[in-house]
Order: sequence, then C-alpha cells, then structure tokens
Amino acid sequence: MSDNAQNNKRIAKNAMMLYIRLFLIMGVNFYMSRVVLQILGVEDLGIYNVVGGIVTMMTFLNSSLNITTQRFMNYEMGKGRFENLNKIFSMSFWSYAIIAIVVLAVCESIGLWFFYEHLNIPENRLDAAFWVYQLSILTFIINLLTVPYTSTIIAHEQMNFYAYLSIGDVILKLALLYVLSYISHDKLTFYAILMCAATLFIWFCNWIYCRMKFNECKLRLMWDSTTLKKLLSFSAWNSVGAIASSVNEQGVNIIINIFFNSALNGARAIAYQVKIAINSFAANFLTAVRPQLFKSYAEGKLDYMNKLVFSSTKFSIYLLLILILPILFNTEYILNLWLGEITPEMVSFTQLVIISVPVSTCFPVLANVSQATGKIKWYQISASIMFIMIPVCTYILYKCGMVVEWAFIMTFVWDVIGLVARLAILKKDIQFPIGKYIKKAILPPVLICMIVTFAIAYPITFIGISGWKFLILSSGVIIASILLCIWLIGLEKQEKQLIGAYIAKIIKHRKR
Repeated sequence: MSDNAQNNKRIAKNAMMLYIRLFLIMGVNFYMSRVVLQILGVEDLGIYNVVGGIVTMMTFLNSSLNITTQRFMNYEMGKGRFENLNKIFSMSFWSYAIIAIVVLAVCESIGLWFFYEHLNIPENRLDAAFWVYQLSILTFIINLLTVPYTSTIIAHEQMNFYAYLSIGDVILKLALLYVLSYISHDKLTFYAILMCAATLFIWFCNWIYCRMKFNECKLRLMWDSTTLKKLLSFSAWNSVGAIASSVNEQGVNIIINIFFNSALNGARAIAYQVKIAINSFAANFLTAVRPQLFKSYAEGKLDYMNKLVFSSTKFSIYLLLILILPILFNTEYILNLWLGEITPEMVSFTQLVIISVPVSTCFPVLANVSQATGKIKWYQISASIMFIMIPVCTYILYKCGMVVEWAFIMTFVWDVIGLVARLAILKKDIQFPIGKYIKKAILPPVLICMIVTFAIAYPITFIGISGWKFLILSSGVIIASILLCIWLIGLEKQEKQLIGAYIAKIIKHRKR
C-alpha cells in the first residue's frame, strides 16, 4: 500500500472516530441547551452569553496557539526531527503561561471597566454577572494551559483519546447540570462555577495522558530564543485573523445588547448553538485531515496536499448540506421539539446563521494551507479586514434604525467576499490553483444545493402537511436527493471506485 493510501486510510479512521464522538456530544449538547434554558431562563442565558463573551473574545488565543503548536510539531515530524518535539512543547507551555498572565491583567482592568460602563445588565443581576465574568476568566486560563496537551494529542493523531475525553467532558457537564437543578441559590453563578470545575478536570486528564504517552510532554524549564521567535512570530500573525474573528462574533453580540436587550442575546446564543453543532461535522473531518496536510507540505508532496484541500472542502460541504437543508425547512418545529418554548427571533436567527455555514466552512482548510507553508501574514490581514467589517457594518445599520436580523445578513455578505479575498491571497503567496479549487471543491456542492433546494425541497412545502409528518417526509426526501445527486454529479470516477470498494468490503465482511 502506498504512503498516500495509508495516510488516506488513517484520515478515514480518525474521521470516523471523531464523528462517533460528534454524534454523542451533539445529542448531549442539544439536551443540555434545553436544560440550561429551562434552569436559567432566557434573560440569564443572555447575560451568561454576553458577559462570558467579553472573555470569549480572548479565545482567539486558544485556537491560534493550538494550530501553532500542532503545526510546528507536525512539521518536525514530517522532517523526521523528533528530537525537537520536547523543545516545542516546553516553549509553547511557558509562553502560554506568560500570555495567561497578560490576559488576566487586561481582563481585570480594561475588561472590568467595559463590564461596568457599557454592558446592559439589569441592576438586580449585576452581582451574579460579576462572578460569571471572574469565573469565565479562570475557565479561559485553564483552557489556555490545556492547549499544548491537546495540540500534541492531535499532532500524533491519537483521536481515540481525544474523542473519549470530549465525550466524558459533555457527560460530566450534563451531570453537573443535574446537580444545578437542586441548588436553591443563584443558579447563574453556580452554573459558571460548575463549568469552570469541569474545565479543570479536563485539563488534569489531558496532563495525565500526555505525561504517560508522549516523552515530549515532560515539561522542562528551558528557554530557546530561536524556537520562541518562530512560535511567537507564527502565532502572532495567526492570532490576527483569530482576534478579528472573535471581535466579529462577540462584537456583534455586544452591539445587539447595546441597541436591543439581553433576551435577543439569548436568542442569538441558541442560534449559534445550532451553528456550532452543524460546524462540528465539518470541523471533525478537518481535524483528521490537518496533521496529514501539514506533514505533506513538510515532505514536499504539494499535489497530495492540494488533493486533500479539494476533497476535504467538498466532502465537508456535502455533510453540511445533509444537515442544513432539512433544518432550514423545519426550523420552527425542530426548535420547538428541542427547547419547548421559543421566540420568533430564535427561528429567524437560526435560519440566517446556518445559511452562511457552507461558505465559512471553507475558511479553516484554506487557513491550514497558509499555516502549512508558514506564509500567513497577508492571508491573516485580509481575513481580519473581512471579519472586522461585519460588526462595523452592523453598528452603522443599527444606527440607521435597521432591524436586528441585519447582523446575520452582513455576516453572509462578508463571508462571501472573504472567501474570494482568501483565495486571491493564496494564489499570490503560493500559486494556489484557484481554478481547480472552484471546479473540484465549490461548483459540485453549489450545483447540488441549487437542484435539491429549488427542484425538490421547496415544492414539498406545498404538500399541505405539517409537524412531525412534514419533518420526516421532507428530511427523508431531501437527504435521499442530496445523496443521489452526490453520487451522480458530485463525485469523481476515482472517488466512486473507492467508495464502491469500501461498501463491497463491508458487505463481504458481514457475510462471513
């Protein structure tokens, strides 16, 4: 078996493990969202979302530093320089510890000033919101110090443990919610305490596993200015886009709070819970692909890297279409089943949010290409401009008296513009084949989406049934139509052969 075939098999195996994890986590998370809404109420949920959002704006550090550590580890693995892994791990940990101290100082000064002076929080909930803010800071710092360990696990493609621990995380949080329902004191404050405790436990599990499994995770007191410079330079530019993305997400949240009320923040939180769940399908696949993408570039296998980009983008969008289209045509009924009590804004926000998901799911894999090469400066700058324009345009529109839904419309518009800009930068930096990318990764999903939406899904709405009957009928027809279209026009000949051979192998195995 060729190296590429072995790599593809490893990607498929890891992706399967991550999807098992995803289905379990998603089911628990959706149930948890219902329980949290019932226990806290829409106003307290909105307060938790917007107050925690001040700290969440700093989570760009988690994602960018995670990619930084993983990228350098995979690069050294691809070059065969395994002796450098401990140096990368140790320097990553100590630099993250310094960053944690800086973040703490910023949050307890500028962040606290913004909390008291600009957030629209009811007077009787101010004390609870303050403790939510403090606990959110502590939770963020724990998460930050977990990054070197999770990066190492993913870099080594140990997806089994990653999946098991993630499942354990949500089950623990569900158990803590059960405890919360019996607490008679302020539930918002205790919810933040319990979530922080769960985060600390997950850090401890990562620490134990990595200490036992990987030699490079034995932390050393060391200082290598050359390694530090490379890490900081890469993570600094990588953080530019992540900062802008965080400012976009939380900035819009705060702007909605300023112009409207915390109840709409709660509705937006529900919509983004749906978006996060849907995005997880693509993210799991890309998590399995990323180590091989980094390694293939380090080994000089650029053709294989491009094929990974095309196929991962295309199949990620296919997975999203299977989820998104049934939800779009059954949003109100699904939210009612999930939450029990909903508002009109929850329905409209959810529909507008998930429309932009297929576009934004292209961003991570393109970012991985840029990160693999190390040429990330102009890519991150262009991405940042696009992200920042969303809250800027939203603020201007709200000043002009526009309705709250315009925040989500602006997100879709600037996501499309951002995709074009990212491709142009990659073409300039590394001669990325834009024509092949559009032909192989974008056009097939777009064509399938248009056929299924306008020729099949939309006509079904005129049948005259509703409720669970329409949910089952429409979802079944839409999913079957998407799968048929994927097979007929969405797959290349080689892909059909591989899938056919895999299905034949499963059938043969079951007959034994």
